[in-house]
Amino acid sequence: MLETSTVGADGAGGGRRTNLLVLSRNYEDYRSGYYHQDLVDALSRVGRAFVYGPGYPGWDPRHTLDDVLARAPFGASDVDLVVCTTSWDVDDSDRVVDPHPRIDLSSFRRCPKVYFLNKEYKKLDLRLDYVRRQGFDLVCTVLPDTGPFEAAAGGARVLHLPFGISLQRFRDLGLPRIWDFAFTGSLHRSHTDARRRVKEALFEPAFQDRKANHGPGALLRGNPLREPYRHHRIFWAEFGARDFLGRSLLPRGERYARFLARTRAFLNTPSAAGIMGTRFFELMATGSLILCPRSDRYLGILRDGHNCLMFDPSMTDFHERFSAAVGDEGLRRRVTAQAALDVAGHSYDARVATLMGALGLPTHAAAAV
Repeated sequence: MLETSTVGADGAGGGRRTNLLVLSRNYEDYRSGYYHQDLVDALSRVGRAFVYGPGYPGWDPRHTLDDVLARAPFGASDVDLVVCTTSWDVDDSDRVVDPHPRIDLSSFRRCPKVYFLNKEYKKLDLRLDYVRRQGFDLVCTVLPDTGPFEAAAGGARVLHLPFGISLQRFRDLGLPRIWDFAFTGSLHRSHTDARRRVKEALFEPAFQDRKANHGPGALLRGNPLREPYRHHRIFWAEFGARDFLGRSLLPRGERYARFLARTRAFLNTPSAAGIMGTRFFELMATGSLILCPRSDRYLGILRDGHNCLMFDPSMTDFHERFSAAVGDEGLRRRVTAQAALDVAGHSYDARVATLMGALGLPTHAAAAV
């Protein structure tokens, strides 16, 4: 990763590379939410990127935009693109979005300015107000219906740009598939009942208020699985699940990528606001079969029996589809092989290439850093 906040060099043949000012928080050592850093890395591979923000060397909340540009290897007259990434916003407050009020982009019009929406279901009014005040030219959203954003974005274009994947971070490692089926994360009760329905189908009523079917002490409490599923190895850990030492039972960092590569099938659903989240791509890349409810929220990327298996949200065919996912090895291999082929087109490098094309800017692919 980056020792300094500058990446890239002149392109082959002497052509000047695209100069990017990337405003972002430093997520290099973060153990979850990998899309933040994967986006920054992909942006850094299309040109010479100066990455500035909390956690990066030299960041100072007193700096103005002029101060930031003075630290860049290119001057204000040579910057070709300004990007505020998905991690730039203040995320831990319901009332604040702008993490650095002294960086005022409103009068900076020398090049296009791009803003990545994040968590469109949260603080959307505040985020769009920030877009208008700063005068962004392009707004990126993972939601396919861009109309509502275009009406409130103050004249900015809105680009549907789905989540992507780092194919360096997530891949099939050839490990034994020790878990038949798994789920980790939130039940998202306020957004969907699909995860709760699956939990009710798998586990006895006495387990419904427990967050994990894994970790020390799990077996001592007895097998919580209903009869049709008791012979399967099922890993279930909701947000907040902890062991007796208070440590999270959810795999993090490199352990998370290895965990996905050790599962045969994995429950995944659209998240809040129907967003097709990053885990769909992570599962495709690691060879874990996606078992998901039928939905129109998969952007045409997922197809039942082609690169995933789907069950009816009413759960009428869940047991049948579960059994196929974990018990039919030929089917599982065929579906996951197709998923691995399909996910190759959904890397963050491909997403950034789409962004650059929408702006009419060249890309100069560089080696991954």
